[in-house]
Amino acid sequence: GIRERYVGDAIVAFFGAPVVFPDHAAKACIACVEQIESIERLRVEWWEARIPWYVKIRENGLDLQFRIGLTTGPAKVGNFGSRAVKNYSMNGDIVNLASRLEGANKVYGTTMLCTEQTYLEAKEVVEAREVDLIVVVGKQQPVKIYEVLGRKGALPAPRDQLPARFVEALALYRTRRFDEARKVFQALLVTYPDDGPTKTYLARLDDAEYIASLPADWNGSWVASSK
Repeated sequence: GIRERYVGDAIVAFFGAPVVFPDHAAKACIACVEQIESIERLRVEWWEARIPWYVKIRENGLDLQFRIGLTTGPAKVGNFGSRAVKNYSMNGDIVNLASRLEGANKVYGTTMLCTEQTYLEAKEVVEAREVDLIVVVGKQQPVKIYEVLGRKGALPAPRDQLPARFVEALALYRTRRFDEARKVFQALLVTYPDDGPTKTYLARLDDAEYIASLPADWNGSWVASSK
């Protein structure tokens, strides 16, 4: 992968160019999983070593964290700029969508969201669950998104059962069987009390105004209101 540029406190990177390889989506997913594993390991090491600045952060109820948005698709890649100043970069809708998914993690309480295409190309190496159909800012059509949970076959119990149970609740929600969906989500919250997407859906189901606003031809999607 190439670290393309910094945007504020974000790192923009891409895989599959200038060297093309068929499993670029899988490699990108694993690289992101390794980043998550690294920050989780460092949190433990810094806390146990009582690193002063980190202890202060934790004692104030905060922690070090980041979010990842990952997409797969065609983009314009090459040297952009002028004859004097050039930068090997990429742009296009798929790049903008990755930025939107990074921000969407705030809605779902997740760390890493990817598109369905990314998941399909990486499903042999990572565990993931479908999270939502989301219409991002600036678009009209919904995109199916997934949360990457970890390496394939490496999820500990009972987290390894989460994807299947969550999909069951999601299916009930999308077919407007809201009372049944609420019961399944509530049961999920008992087993996974810190699960962000479960909390997100329960909040939607408890919002009577939102439920009443859904049109008769609702396709199960969520319209994002911010980037």
